[in-house]
Amino acid sequence: MVKSISADGNFCELHVPKFYFVHPNEETVQAPPIDNVVGKIETVWVPCSSLQIQAASSAPVVNAGPDERTLTGLLYPLNWSFTDANHDGPWSYTIDWGDGSTSTGSVANEGSHSDGHTYIVLLQRNLTITVTVTDASGSSGSDSKVVTVFVL
Repeated sequence: MVKSISADGNFCELHVPKFYFVHPNEETVQAPPIDNVVGKIETVWVPCSSLQIQAASSAPVVNAGPDERTLTGLLYPLNWSFTDANHDGPWSYTIDWGDGSTSTGSVANEGSHSDGHTYIVLLQRNLTITVTVTDASGSSGSDSKVVTVFVL
C-alpha cells in the first residue's frame, strides 16, 4: 500500500511485510520468513513510475424503484436506474420478473432505463422483481421491489 509520495513525486513509500522485498528488476518477490518476522512491516521507497496503481472495482448501485401495483394481462412498465462509481461500462443487466421469467440486455450509459413485462395470474399475487447490473470488470449490484398483480 502506498503510504506517501516524495516531494518531487518521483518516489513512493510502501509499507510491506518484511518477508516481501522488491527485486532489482522491480518485481515483488516473497522470501521465506526468517526469525519470526512474519507480519512485521518495513518501509521501502521505490520509483513511482514502476508502480501500477489500480483502483478497486466497486459494484454498480442499482435502484429497482418503489413497490408498485399492476393488472394481470397489461404490460407492466419497469423503470429502473443505476450508477457506477468506476464508470466501467458497458453494463449487462438481468431482470428477474418474479414469475419464473427473466429479461437480459446491455446498456451503454448509467442512469434511468425501462423494460416491460406482462403478468398473467388467476389470483392476486405479490411478486419480487430483481434487477442485477454487471459492469465490464464483472462487479455486480442488484435491487429488488415487490409488484402486486391484481385480477379484475
